[in-house]
Amino acid sequence: MLEVRVLHQARRELIESARWYKQQDGLALARDFGARYREQLLRARQMPQTGHLVTGLPPDIDFEVRRFLLERFPHALFVARLPDELVVVAIAHQHRKPGYWHKRLAKVKP
Repeated sequence: MLEVRVLHQARRELIESARWYKQQDGLALARDFGARYREQLLRARQMPQTGHLVTGLPPDIDFEVRRFLLERFPHALFVARLPDELVVVAIAHQHRKPGYWHKRLAKVKP
């Protein structure tokens, strides 16, 4: 299984989204959000090719980015695949600011 690195901004998105769900409907919903994130992250590690291939990326990007939907939630996990690791680029709400995370792709390569 590939190693996983999570960009700081993506980690912050995860925490902020979980907090929002906790405020809306309590701890159970926030925990479910976290569980869905972990499920998709595990899926990305075990079968990275199963995510939806993201197109329309900047032309200088020479690696794949795949999208994994978080069941029950309007969020997607965007994961860049490098030869020896996966990089979580964003945990993005699907109906807000599409593509805002593209600028983060420059941080993917070590």
